Amino acid sequence: MNLNEKKLNRVFHDVLTIISELKEIDEECKKQKCPFRKSKIHGLLLEVQKELTSLREDILEAIEIEDEE
Repeated sequence: MNLNEKKLNRVFHDVLTIISELKEIDEECKKQKCPFRKSKIHGLLLEVQKELTSLREDILEAIEIEDEE
């Protein structure tokens, strides 16, 4: 495994961790019916989650292309 693959794996792990934590926050807020869910911050967190999910998909696609070459 070269240095770029190590970095990519670390970033990939961090992205998955952040997505997981954002989902946990959202689930806890649903259970507690907190006003946070309707706030601007919540909207921003959902946007971050969407962007990270997209980044994850792009990383997976790049890995697949690299493997084919």
